[in-house]
Amino acid sequence: MHCSFAEGVTQKQLQVLLDDAPDMEAASSKIWNWVAQPSKEQESQPKRAGHVTYEAHVGSGALALGMIELKGKKLEANVNSAERAARLQVRLKEVLGYLVSDPIMVRQTVEQAMAEHVGKPAPNEQANLPPEVESQFIKEYYDRHYRQTLDEPIPMLGGKSPRAAVKTPKGEEQVVAWLKYLETGEARMRRSNAIEPYDFAWMWQELGVSHLRK
Repeated sequence: MHCSFAEGVTQKQLQVLLDDAPDMEAASSKIWNWVAQPSKEQESQPKRAGHVTYEAHVGSGALALGMIELKGKKLEANVNSAERAARLQVRLKEVLGYLVSDPIMVRQTVEQAMAEHVGKPAPNEQANLPPEVESQFIKEYYDRHYRQTLDEPIPMLGGKSPRAAVKTPKGEEQVVAWLKYLETGEARMRRSNAIEPYDFAWMWQELGVSHLRK
């Protein structure tokens, strides 16, 4: 995944934000490991017959999900699956906001990665992740993420969870403003690519405020 810095953004600004993110462990001043959070990440899955899986752990013992590196005016991120690429795209937007562009995703085969590692010419077979595949991964991740968020404290809601806040008139107003904020940000983020914005309609209905959606 390759992202460009927004105009005027410096590496120092991104370094501070990445250092503050609990799931980003610094390996150097310009490299971070994206790691699993024990309370939220369920990476272990049953192994299917005929399939081999590889896991990497950082110095703290946490499961490494990917690596992020700052190179000049660009951010480069590497993961080993399309699903993680879509999840990391969402996570980077949460951490860095609009300080970097939406990423260009490039898929690389195992043969290409090995050839690159040993310095040999790699087969010319790189291809962008199909928008429909990326969109599906992002939707599935958003579904899980926001399902959990409904029961977690939100700063915009005075530290209350959406389910708790919506029980009072003032809290209901705050929840509506929060949902509109999410929708506006999502629409702005997707404006520059072929992926459809995430549909938050189910959250309005789940929280009982769909009649206030305009």
